[in-house]
Amino acid sequence: MKDRWPALFDPYQINAEFQRTTTVLLEPKFMSALDRHTPKLLTLFRAKGGALGRRLEIIMELLQVQ
Repeated sequence: MKDRWPALFDPYQINAEFQRTTTVLLEPKFMSALDRHTPKLLTLFRAKGGALGRRLEIIMELLQVQ
């Protein structure tokens, strides 16, 4: 796939194509949406059970320290 569509793996090309097709800058749009959805994502991560939940809990604790 990388040989056929190398631009899909180049951040500059991805940003340029997104802006060309939407007239919106991708990175600020993504960061804004991430900021908006982070509280719900954190709640979802904390609610996960099992082995994944334990791994996520460790990661979340590390993030709170920083």
